[in-house]
Amino acid sequence: MTKPAKRTQKDKIGIYIKRQAWILFILIIIAWIVDTIWLHSELTIAKSTAIGALLSFITQAVFAFFIFLVHRISRAPTHR
Repeated sequence: MTKPAKRTQKDKIGIYIKRQAWILFILIIIAWIVDTIWLHSELTIAKSTAIGALLSFITQAVFAFFIFLVHRISRAPTHR
C-alpha cells in the first residue's frame, strides 16, 4: 500500500492565502457594520479598511507568486 503524498510548501501557502482571504472578507463586513450602525460616516471607514486590506492581500499574493516562480526557475533542469 502506498502512502499519500505529503503537502508541499506551495500547497500550505495556498491554504493560508485562502484562509486569509476569508478573514479579510469578514473584517470588511465587520467594518461595514460598525460604520453603518455606529459611526454613520458614509462608509468612509469601511472603504478605507477594504482598500487597505485588499491592497495588503494582493501584495502578499503577488509576492508569493514571484517567490514560487523564481524557485521553480532555479530548480529547472538545464539541458546541454
